[in-house]
Amino acid sequence: MMPTQAHELFSQEEKQWIRANPVVWYAYPDSWPVDFEQEGHHVGLSKDYLDIISEISGLTFRAVSDDTANGNSQTVDLISLVSQRFAMEDKHWLLTIPYLNVGALVVSKSDKATVYSLKQLYGKKLGVLKNNRFFSDWLIKHHPQIILVEFEDALHAIEAIKEGDVYAVLDTELTMRPIVQRYAPMSLSITGSLPEAYIGLSMAVDSSKPVLLSILNKSLQALTAEQTEKIFNQWGNTLQLGVPPVKTVLYYYRYEAVTYSILICVLLVAMRQVWISRRRAQASEKSKARFLAVMSHEIRTPLNAVMASLDLLKQCDTPQQEQKYLSLARQSANNLMELLNDILDYSRLESESMTIRKEAIDVGELLKSVCDSHQPSAINKGLVLRLKERTDAEKLFIKSDAQRLRQILHNLVSNAIKFSSSGEILMSWEVVRNNSEPSVVIDVRDEGQGIEKEAQAKVFKAWEQSNSGVSRGGSGLGLYISNQFAQLMGGKLTLHSELGKGTRVSLSLPLELASEQEMYACSVEQSGVQFNDETSVLVVEDHPVNRQLICEQLRSLGCHVESADSGEAALALLEDENYYSMILLDCHLPGYSGYQVAEKIRDREEQLELDHTPIVAISALNEQKHVEKCYASGMDDVLHKPISFENLVPVLNKWCEQAATMATALSSTQLFTQEQCTLVEADLRSLELAFNNGDIKHQLYYAHRLHGVALMSKDAAFIKSAARLESLLREKKPISAQEGAAWCSKLAWQILALSQDKTE
Repeated sequence: MMPTQAHELFSQEEKQWIRANPVVWYAYPDSWPVDFEQEGHHVGLSKDYLDIISEISGLTFRAVSDDTANGNSQTVDLISLVSQRFAMEDKHWLLTIPYLNVGALVVSKSDKATVYSLKQLYGKKLGVLKNNRFFSDWLIKHHPQIILVEFEDALHAIEAIKEGDVYAVLDTELTMRPIVQRYAPMSLSITGSLPEAYIGLSMAVDSSKPVLLSILNKSLQALTAEQTEKIFNQWGNTLQLGVPPVKTVLYYYRYEAVTYSILICVLLVAMRQVWISRRRAQASEKSKARFLAVMSHEIRTPLNAVMASLDLLKQCDTPQQEQKYLSLARQSANNLMELLNDILDYSRLESESMTIRKEAIDVGELLKSVCDSHQPSAINKGLVLRLKERTDAEKLFIKSDAQRLRQILHNLVSNAIKFSSSGEILMSWEVVRNNSEPSVVIDVRDEGQGIEKEAQAKVFKAWEQSNSGVSRGGSGLGLYISNQFAQLMGGKLTLHSELGKGTRVSLSLPLELASEQEMYACSVEQSGVQFNDETSVLVVEDHPVNRQLICEQLRSLGCHVESADSGEAALALLEDENYYSMILLDCHLPGYSGYQVAEKIRDREEQLELDHTPIVAISALNEQKHVEKCYASGMDDVLHKPISFENLVPVLNKWCEQAATMATALSSTQLFTQEQCTLVEADLRSLELAFNNGDIKHQLYYAHRLHGVALMSKDAAFIKSAARLESLLREKKPISAQEGAAWCSKLAWQILALSQDKTE
């Protein structure tokens, strides 16, 4: 059935011809990428035009061969694509109106000159395509000076340009532009457009079929702009230009490629971070699980011993049995305290909050004190523990952290005793001078069973122990913490062991010698001191028990002591022109804080041009932030509670050295008098009232006061309870009135246990 548009467009004669000849046989040229064959079917630009003409006229167009462009076959009614020159050469064909007008393009390397005239190509090789005789014939006729080289298709032609076989290639815009853009946008360019080679492309009709020519012309003229655009879009979609090279893709999408590359890199980095975080989380979970498992066992063991000893104590019949079980309970409690201290040190090391405080140390005396403290344990196991003797001339004073060094040595000697069943344990030290920095090396040797080589690498890891057939006990933290302390002090811990021959652990520390003044202060501290009454000390402490204990300690050392219970009272004493050799200042005071008092004292000294008075902070806090704040406010030193002669005397030596004289060391007060207990109990009642009223500010105030008293008492249970309560309040964890009453009751029993009257 003829389309509606055909009835209006064509004459009666043309419509009759269409009815009589519904099928038109045509041939098409092989001119890729304009016209070509795909899977045995004709596709291309002219095919798309024929499809539109078929829709308009109702004719059916069928291809008869792949290549009949020369028109030799009389069975062909139509050739779909020819140049206008085709009809001039073969009168058997009539041309339709041109449905394509295309220019000729010159393509060459991008660095070649732009072609404005073909005369620029004289004497040069110019590539042309075999299937387009128009350009080759036209060039031979009008520009014989150009050397022509024919190619089968456009791809071979542009490859020849790249290889330098030809200078340039000439062909239609329809052919060259998509090829260059797809395969060589970076190396080749369109360097010229030749108006004189402009050609029109038409369809050729058998001269015996003029009516068909008329039908085709009318159909072409009836095409709308939308239909023409649709034809070119469809042709672009059917082009088989192949997969473009990677360089071409990167050329056209270089900015996108860079953007996506950055995004991919960021994504990969993020994925790696997630993977690392996941591995760390898994390792952390395993570490926590191991920690809980170890702690569950290690805490239960001494607790079990304490509880069992107390149960047996109830059934004792003789004082000897009581003493035995009390001794066992105390030893187990000490083991538990050591374990808790190890855990605290481990936590500080993991959070990198551990700091080193250097001071003068007599190495020989320190080793002697450690050796003496472990003699009972060694004797009980039948071991010989001795320190290699040295003369007074061989005394060595170094600067290091005495507390950490003592802790390392205690751990090494304790391990040697624990894992030896017979033989000798020898402690020694020597100064090693080699090409590197000089160092002091402390050795602890034992004649125990030793450790396998495979297990030696594990002994310095947390929660790890060697497995050499001995039930070793413990948490596995001791050597790990000791090794970390050694590294913090700039040294190292090394282990040498052989099965059946014993173990030697060596601690190597940088040799930093103490000055003569520091050596003298260290000697004075070890020998004990007595200060004359010219050493005047002002104690600023709000808690009466703490204030009384500190004052008694200072008076027992021969110092003149005055006290104040607030910052305002201390400033008033200074205003009365009282002179003090040193001020011991609590940081947490009612009214002015210790930090503010120190600032006001320094301001007063500057305004009145007074001598600098040493100010030493005394507080239960020992965080690094607190220490920094003390120094920033103008204080000279920090003394942590509990305050004992062991840490009070060095401070007095340091700041009041000229008043020190040699004497006998004194012991510290530990039990409370009835008057002191009454004062502490008053604080306890105030704390309970603050809990009942929900007064958080005074809860923290009185909890801190009680913590300070606990530290001064040196009672482990009292210290632990008071410290835990203050910690909970500082973390702003809510405590109900009922819970507060329970805390106060617990503290009351612990205070009662420290009463001198009860003890007596």
